[in-house]
Amino acid sequence: MSRHFFFTAMLFVYGRILSQQLVNTVTSDKFLYRLVSNLIKYQMVICYFLYIAGFVWFILSLKKRYYKYQFGQYAWTHMILIVVFTQSAFTVANIFQGIFW
Repeated sequence: MSRHFFFTAMLFVYGRILSQQLVNTVTSDKFLYRLVSNLIKYQMVICYFLYIAGFVWFILSLKKRYYKYQFGQYAWTHMILIVVFTQSAFTVANIFQGIFW
């Protein structure tokens, strides 16, 4: 389940950063251009529904006598994702802006 949240967070963060570069890269093929531009257009909605699906999966997988452990793992997963993706998103954004030391 933590991998699901990892890939959802990765799609959210890097999809926002790399969206313009992807559209500029695939402009030669019309089908691929339409596919990528539609994916970028609905990227936030896709990420939202993926996160909601992961949350429902978490709720459905809860077991009695393990609530404290399971919610602890859920919290740790999200805290680690916030720390890792915040730093890496700012680093990648700085690289694309040309502010690289």
